[in-house]
Amino acid sequence: MNEVEQFYLKNTSKKQQSGSSKGGSSTVKDKDKERHIPSIRKQQQDASKRESAAAKRMQELMRQFGTILRQVMYQSMLLLLLPILLLISFMFLLSEWLQHNFVFIWRKS
Repeated sequence: MNEVEQFYLKNTSKKQQSGSSKGGSSTVKDKDKERHIPSIRKQQQDASKRESAAAKRMQELMRQFGTILRQVMYQSMLLLLLPILLLISFMFLLSEWLQHNFVFIWRKS
C-alpha cells in the first residue's frame, strides 16, 4: 500500500512540476490529485474488507462441509454395522435354539 502511495505521489510531483511551468492550472490538478489518493486508499480498504469477508465465508463453508462429512460417515458406519449386528443376534438366537433342542433331543434318548 505504501508503494502505491509513493508511486502516485511521485507521479503527482512530476506532473506538478510540469504543470507549474505551463501556467496556473497546477492548483486545479493538485486538488484533483488530493482527491484521487484517498479514493485509492478507499478502494484498497474495500478490497481488504471483501477479501476478509471471502475468507470468513470459506471458513463457514469448510465447517459445514466437515459437519456433512461427519454425518455421512456416521450414517455409513451405521449402515455397515446394522447387518453385522443383525447377523450376530441371529446367530445368538440360533445357538440358543439349537442348544435348547439339542438338550431336549439328548434327554429323549
